[in-house]
Amino acid sequence: MVFFQVAYTSYLPSLYGDAHELHRGNTRLALSESTSKALGPMAAGPLIGALGLVGALAANALSFAASFVSLALIRHREPRRAAAVRQPGWLRRDIAVGLRFALRHPILQPILACGTVYVLFLSMVETSLVLYCRDVLGLSPGWIGVVIGAAAAGYPVGNLLSARLIRRLGAPRTLTAAATVSVLGIVSMPALGALGGIAGTIGLVAGSVVHCVGEGAFSPTSITLRQTETPRSCWAGSARCRGSCSGARSRWAASRRPA
Repeated sequence: MVFFQVAYTSYLPSLYGDAHELHRGNTRLALSESTSKALGPMAAGPLIGALGLVGALAANALSFAASFVSLALIRHREPRRAAAVRQPGWLRRDIAVGLRFALRHPILQPILACGTVYVLFLSMVETSLVLYCRDVLGLSPGWIGVVIGAAAAGYPVGNLLSARLIRRLGAPRTLTAAATVSVLGIVSMPALGALGGIAGTIGLVAGSVVHCVGEGAFSPTSITLRQTETPRSCWAGSARCRGSCSGARSRWAASRRPA
């Protein structure tokens, strides 16, 4: 999964040269992922009921075959690159260059910091959510899938709103607004879920929808910014990355000096 996400975010800019079109491409990819997040949990309950837990896991494994076929149908081919001469220790040096570039970048560094803290605590929420629905709200496996799927309905809404927000607010303010909305939704989930019963279930879904709207707007916006702010040579891990990063840092430093 990690290799795939790194690969497709590096591949997409080769299909779209314009930043606006690139964001549209990221939004479409995010929209397909969001739809899966909403429909997958809803299908899990009936699938487990029909096939059992082991059968549902097997069906999930087979679904990756469909992913493989869809990737094999991509007709676009990148031009073959000349083989670069690698010196001993090149991987470590390239990783160090990439990290220095990202951590010193005035836009990428805040995005990475925000994303790291956000994902850390969101993982805790997602890990406990199913247990909360089962042990506190008393929901059956089928209804847990319905609740989690319905809660994910906010993702596509945020995806579709992201382009309009960027036009009105600009990308940095869109990220700030989207992150704020997402965190407010996460905070409201346990607060509203504490009502218990049907009211708590509805409150949990409502808070999660708000959270997902914010995350749905944040995700494609942050990906597009990372793609447009990173030198093209760094996407493929080329040896030219060091020179490109150094040149980019020099341009940013020059632009920030007083006239």
